[in-house]
Amino acid sequence: MGMRQSLGQQQRQVQKQVLKLRMIQSMELLQLPIQQLQERIQEELQENPVLEMLQEEPGEGFPPESEGEGRPVSVDDKEIVIGRGDEKDDFERLDNMREEISDYQEENSRPSRAALEEASERHADVMANVPSRSQTLQDVLSEQLRWLDLDESLRETVEILIYSLDSHGFLREPLETILEKEPALLPLGEKALKILQKMDPPGVGAKDWKDSLLLQLEPHEEHWRELRLLITHYLEDVGHNRVPYVLKVTGWTKDFLDTLLRRIRCLNPDPGRDYRQEVASTIVPDLYCFRLENGNYRVVLEESEIPTLTVNGDYQHWIHDKGVPSQTREYLRQKFSAAKWLMEAIEQRQTTLLRVAQALVDYQKAFLEQGEEALRPLKMQQIADELRIHVTTVSRAVDDKWMQTPRGILPLRKFFVSGVATTQQSGEAGEDVSRNAIQAKIREWIEKEDRSQPLSDEKITQRLAEAGFPIQRRTVVKYRQEMNIPSSRMRRVYPS
Repeated sequence: MGMRQSLGQQQRQVQKQVLKLRMIQSMELLQLPIQQLQERIQEELQENPVLEMLQEEPGEGFPPESEGEGRPVSVDDKEIVIGRGDEKDDFERLDNMREEISDYQEENSRPSRAALEEASERHADVMANVPSRSQTLQDVLSEQLRWLDLDESLRETVEILIYSLDSHGFLREPLETILEKEPALLPLGEKALKILQKMDPPGVGAKDWKDSLLLQLEPHEEHWRELRLLITHYLEDVGHNRVPYVLKVTGWTKDFLDTLLRRIRCLNPDPGRDYRQEVASTIVPDLYCFRLENGNYRVVLEESEIPTLTVNGDYQHWIHDKGVPSQTREYLRQKFSAAKWLMEAIEQRQTTLLRVAQALVDYQKAFLEQGEEALRPLKMQQIADELRIHVTTVSRAVDDKWMQTPRGILPLRKFFVSGVATTQQSGEAGEDVSRNAIQAKIREWIEKEDRSQPLSDEKITQRLAEAGFPIQRRTVVKYRQEMNIPSSRMRRVYPS
């Protein structure tokens, strides 16, 4: 009796591990952009002998009004895998297929050694011609996270921070914003941030390049205090060659300043630099967005770039043929189950991506018609709440995905914008306005200013307050610098 219970517990543990593995694999497929999904499919085609690419006559492709096979598929054209409920049910449905997949490839369930070697050689030949996907910063950090012994809530919070990093490895938004202004989550967020900042590459998780350099300093190292002082207050002066000023206010000698600078040059102000993906000259969009006659916008999937998969029916007869060795029949059963899971997981990816993209377009309709000034503040949590899915699912769905729109090919992350609360003339709170709209207003004023008396950041702050945008001067400076607009002192034109 005890042995039966022990075996049952072991089986349940193995089942949980397989479920978790399948969930991770489903989410990885969701995160892949279309070109990397193609590579993944090619790998599976070479690895699984029962999986085949359905040969079809080429369709008309885009524009989506065209009929026939091969055209992009919209949310109206295809059966939705994910309903309005929790997407967890659909991922679990895929994971439950693991009952048809053996946990371990026992020796007696494998084909012959010669067959394996032949398949391995074919796979190696194909993979030699498939470009490998370089690791992203999120890949590297997520791999480190898997090795950490953390409770589930802390692990999820660290993952949220990882996927909130920009391309430089910085957390530009404060924790309160990232955690949706939940005071109860702040202690957990601060703990998660400390864990993130201890990961490689050094300096990751900082709020900017200065903070990144400070994180890389060791408190016990020589000249620690002077290095912090130089980075915090005077490094920009050095960058503008105002060395005499720095020497005067600090009392340092030129040789000592050079010593500090040599140490700083060993630090990395851009932790994400080595992991940034160079955008290809030709971007293949995952989706298309076009305007309907009624004024609404419709999103369709680019499916002509994704091969249609099927299974080889000839092999299926072998499974039930008693004349075929049992090892071969078991091997084929596993491959059929794996192929079926892959095809449904790809369908799950396509449906999730389509739903998220359509929700983004519906929300930012004004942007598509009027331009960046009309972008509305939008956070990933809002889309997650609307679709009743997890925010990390939204993050993975939009990661490195592009959409062809009437305003060009845009990354899906373009549709997420932070906002600023406005005030009405009565003093009451108004609607949130996107930072893009405020930046457009700042740019407009500067373009029309008198260059002999350019607008100072203080004056711009006052004008914005009068227009109903009560933001601080440092925010104006930040927005101006993001637009690569120099300061009023640098913009001033002196009369000849």
